[in-house]
Amino acid sequence: MTSVLLGMNLRLNFSLSLLIVFDFVFILHEFICASKACFFGLVRQEIALVLYQNRSIQFVTATRKDHKNNVQNSFVVSNY
Repeated sequence: MTSVLLGMNLRLNFSLSLLIVFDFVFILHEFICASKACFFGLVRQEIALVLYQNRSIQFVTATRKDHKNNVQNSFVVSNY
């Protein structure tokens, strides 16, 4: 009887250990994916660039939206 309880206890501890490891790996995976999304610009952002060309100033505003909404990059160029 004691060996049966000991075996059940070991199985329970092993299952809990696997669950904790799985949770840790899942959270780590989500963190890495979120970091990549921010790093590669997959989230919404606006970038203002100033370019000097032929003595005219061009203001280029680039807007990139997330790929889940199937929105591509858009560029607006204004000459001043």
